[in-house]
Amino acid sequence: MKKISTRTIIYTMIIVVVVLLLVDFYIWNRTRAFLIGDVKTELAKSMGYVKTQFDLESLQRKDLVKLKQFVDLVKSTTGFRTTVIDKQGRVLADSEIPVEGLARVENHLRRQEVQLALRTGSGIATRISATIHKKLIYYCETLKMNGRVVGFLRFALFRPEFNQKMSAVLGMILRLNLILFFTALVGVLIYVSWINYHIKKLRLHLLEQKKTEYRQGLPRQDFEELDRLASEVNIMAEKLNALLQELKQEKLQLLNIFNTLGEGVAAFDARGLAIVFNRSFFRILQLEESRIQNQPYYDVLRFPPLIQDIENFLSSGQTVKTRSKYFRDTYIEYEILPLKSAEKQPGCFVLVVRDVTHLERLETIRTDFVANVTHEFKTPLTSIRGYAETLQSGLAKTPELQEKFLSKILNQTLRLENLVFDLLQLSRLEKEEVEELREIDPFPLVEEIGEEFRLIARSKKLNFFAEIQPPAKDVLVRANPDLVHALLSNLLGNAIQYNREKGTVWLRAGVREQVLRLEVQDTGIGIDREDQRRIFERFYRTDQAKTISAEGSGLGLSIIKHTVELLGGSYGVESTLGEGSTFWVEIPLVDKEDRI
Repeated sequence: MKKISTRTIIYTMIIVVVVLLLVDFYIWNRTRAFLIGDVKTELAKSMGYVKTQFDLESLQRKDLVKLKQFVDLVKSTTGFRTTVIDKQGRVLADSEIPVEGLARVENHLRRQEVQLALRTGSGIATRISATIHKKLIYYCETLKMNGRVVGFLRFALFRPEFNQKMSAVLGMILRLNLILFFTALVGVLIYVSWINYHIKKLRLHLLEQKKTEYRQGLPRQDFEELDRLASEVNIMAEKLNALLQELKQEKLQLLNIFNTLGEGVAAFDARGLAIVFNRSFFRILQLEESRIQNQPYYDVLRFPPLIQDIENFLSSGQTVKTRSKYFRDTYIEYEILPLKSAEKQPGCFVLVVRDVTHLERLETIRTDFVANVTHEFKTPLTSIRGYAETLQSGLAKTPELQEKFLSKILNQTLRLENLVFDLLQLSRLEKEEVEELREIDPFPLVEEIGEEFRLIARSKKLNFFAEIQPPAKDVLVRANPDLVHALLSNLLGNAIQYNREKGTVWLRAGVREQVLRLEVQDTGIGIDREDQRRIFERFYRTDQAKTISAEGSGLGLSIIKHTVELLGGSYGVESTLGEGSTFWVEIPLVDKEDRI
């Protein structure tokens, strides 16, 4: 990560170096031009004097000897190396080169000073001489005859003081550059440190806010730029606080919804650790929440088939959905799905668990219901078919025998009719498709039903006692006469049917603690403790009951159960095998404040 302070120092120093180089170039050129200008002025004076003594005729004749004598004389007089060049650029005489060596000298027409003289009349240049290998100053002027250029006269001199001056200027420039460079560097470092100090103060305020849930406003800053930045940060902090509050509310709502789900849901990462889970997950799998924190799934889950299915999912990637018996009498259905996330990490999965104990129980009840209904219908239907086929075949020839068979068919048909009636009544109770409930006084109805069954008990040679104790004031229950009649009819019918010879039946009715309590007691066969838990299930009959009456449907107590639940009451049984049973029902009274 690049730092602003480092980049600031680097870029600033690059700019400083570039500016210094440009200034140095300007100073160097201006100083050099000034020094060369002085030299040019001096050389121009000497050149003017020499040109007055120059014989242009010898140049025209190309008299090399006379020209050589002239340049040697000028050299001895002025100390300048002197060169005569014709207009084609050939060297005709040079104070440093003998006449016989001139043929080896290259053409000077393209030399800088010659070209300048050709254009402006005079030219000056500095370069290293190819013959003496020293840096010389060359000054050249044109030679004219009748206004026409016929050649060039050039001076060359070696000025060590010129080079010394230029070296001194160069040294001064270098020292000045170093002073300015380090001054600029120190200044930039101080400036950057100063800026870093204020940025650090701003950063410390931001770091302090990392420890708090909500962002607080930054204080005013000393510099306008930083203060503007702090203001923008404060605006962002306000928006962030509002967004955090909104996200917190949404998260809380989602968490509440998530925890309200009846299904248990847990998501696991690639390491097998739980990322998120809801309460139903612990309730269904009977786990402790503390055990799942920072623990892999194979240490948390205590069900080997589930762990094995997770391992199969992780190896194959195929979704798993299974229903299985869990601990004790509970059943669970679980589904293992891949966790779809932005990171797309392999090995992440979601475990969805459902408690299907109730569904499994309903499935068992449905299966038992189909089997029981089939059995209950099969026996009378078989009897009806047998008697009907016998009558059809003509084997029952006497009127007495035919009457007997027809009586049997009628009895079995009545049995089927009663069975269908009980099934329909039970179905209507479960769907609450009954006559509208209203407020009724139950005691007259209980007395009426008691008198009805008193006669039935007397016909069975049984004793019947009714202990009906209506309160001094009227009481009401929310029911209807048909439900109360069905309730007591089934209780009293069972007490009479499964009683012993010359046994006794008691009907008791009274009010206590704002409930109507109905009890039916008998001295019959009694019910085993194990059977007492199931006798209110549909079609369930004890072995003793099947022995006494093979034609019972096993729906009576189930009808009682659903009737009491519909009325918002409770029910129960107290029984001793071989001594008798007491069935009781409690129905809440209508509160005076609830009456219209």
